[in-house]
Amino acid sequence: MESHYILLIFTLIGITIGQVTQPGRCPNIPTIQNFNLYQFLGPWFGVEQFPEFKQIDLVCPVTVFNLNINYTIRIEQRDYNTLDEQYQQQDGTATVLNPLDPGKWQVRDSQREYKIHQQIKGVISVRSRLAVKSINCLVPTKSTKQQYPYPYWVIDTDYRRFAVTWTCIDLFNGSHLQYVFVLSRSRRGLSQYIRYLIHRYLQAFGVDTSNLQSNDQTTCFTAAQNTTGSGATFQRGRPFQR
Repeated sequence: MESHYILLIFTLIGITIGQVTQPGRCPNIPTIQNFNLYQFLGPWFGVEQFPEFKQIDLVCPVTVFNLNINYTIRIEQRDYNTLDEQYQQQDGTATVLNPLDPGKWQVRDSQREYKIHQQIKGVISVRSRLAVKSINCLVPTKSTKQQYPYPYWVIDTDYRRFAVTWTCIDLFNGSHLQYVFVLSRSRRGLSQYIRYLIHRYLQAFGVDTSNLQSNDQTTCFTAAQNTTGSGATFQRGRPFQR
């Protein structure tokens, strides 16, 4: 029994390091109305996000959303690790909680992390016979601890330029933990005006946008824009000259 309490304490410490905690329960932020999941699918590049300890050495984030056969949503989070100079990938599976509110998801991350082999050249597509070769592109590196489901809400998007996703978890001590992603369809990011409107929208629901930190998308080799499944094309290396 004591070991379970110790595990719970370290789990909460791991959750709260980096992300933003605030007093009180989670605010009531609505998801986007008439959300169209099919238009939302595909790659999104990170523009801004709340800080996270485990991502301190990661740059060039891209999140790819795809629909599984069983109508769950496959989430592939890809980043470049500046410490070991390799791309890596963390997978997750999202379930729509209520068909009448399709922007509210419950996500469970995979217990396996991958390194993406750097020698890949050319487009790898799950729709071609090259899909068999793509198995060798993701090299398992380690199994993570048991992953617990968490809420993941799409609160705003125009499908073509920007998207805002939000996670909020009520903690035992009467406070809550928030996590915000501001995403762009292009690695070039978003205009200052769109970012300003996003900040104003979040602030209207009590989100402290001063906690948002810009993602480093400079000097990144571009992943294939029409990525499906494990079909990203990461060219060799990443230049460090700025």
